Amino acid sequence: KTFKRDPGKEYELGGALQQTVATAMKELGVSPSSCIVWRDGIGESSFSNEAREEIDGIRAGLNQVDGGQDRDVPLAYITTQKRIATKFLSKGVAGHPDGKFAAPPGTLVQGIQGLEHETFYLNGRAPPYSTAKPVRYVVVEKDERLAHVPIEKLTWDMSHDYPNWSGQIKVPSVTQMAHKLAELGGSFTDCGENMNSSKLKNTVHFL
Repeated sequence: KTFKRDPGKEYELGGALQQTVATAMKELGVSPSSCIVWRDGIGESSFSNEAREEIDGIRAGLNQVDGGQDRDVPLAYITTQKRIATKFLSKGVAGHPDGKFAAPPGTLVQGIQGLEHETFYLNGRAPPYSTAKPVRYVVVEKDERLAHVPIEKLTWDMSHDYPNWSGQIKVPSVTQMAHKLAELGGSFTDCGENMNSSKLKNTVHFL
C-alpha cells in the first residue's frame, strides 16, 4: 500500500498508518501482544504534533478489530536520530593515545538524557580509521505494560537482523528496510500504485 501527496504539501501520516497497520494485521493474520516502533527522520520539534498524530494512528490500527471486539495493544514509539554532532571516543587502548579510536560497536550511553523523554545512544559501527557517530534514540512513548522490555538491548539486537548482511548495521533492521521500501516506492512516477502488492506481500523484495 502506498500513499502520495501533492508537491509542496506535508503528508499527515496518522490516517495512513492506521489503515496500513490494520490492513497488515488482517492480511497477515496476526494479533500482536505488543508493538514497538522505531521512527526515523523526526526531530524534537515534531514530537508534540507529528509524532502524536502517528502514535494515535498506529494505536487505532492496532486496536481495530472487525466485529466490535475490544483490543488494547501496548505500544512503544522510539525515534532514531542519526544527524547529530555527538561522538564517543575510546580511552585506555594499550599503545594508543586516548581518543584515537571511536567507542567500540555496541557501546551504550544512557547518561545524557533529554529534557522530557528518555534518551540513549548506541554506537552501531566503529570503523578503524574514523570516529563514527552514534545514533540517538528518544523514547517518545512507552506504555507501562512494556516497562519490563529492555528497549536498548532490543534495539541493538535488531541492528543484527538485516537480511543478506553479516554483522550489525547502524540502525534497527526494520528502520533500514522501511527506508529502502520508501525509496523504491518514491522512485515510481505513480508512487508504486501499480505494484502487485498481493504478490509481493510478506517478502523483502525491495532489498
